[in-house]
Amino acid sequence: MKDLVTTLLDEREITGLLTEYCRALDCMDLEAISKVFTNDCVVKFSPDKRLNGHGSQAVAKSLERMWRWASTSDHLSNVQIYFDGEDRAPR
Repeated sequence: MKDLVTTLLDEREITGLLTEYCRALDCMDLEAISKVFTNDCVVKFSPDKRLNGHGSQAVAKSLERMWRWASTSDHLSNVQIYFDGEDRAPR
């Protein structure tokens, strides 16, 4: 198991990515959104496959549908991160 300092730093990095995602989405900054995700990510926003994405660029592309809004207001609170391995936090 990781040491406490490494775990805390990893949790902080994940929380920062979640916060950046919300900020970028609120500003409709698709370039910044694509940088939050990895090239091999799989994101499922909905059962509708057209709204989902595989890969950072595809995720940003799938969010283009939201351009009709000048901005949104996403909120993030009570972040809980669980590690189930050395480099895995699945939920």
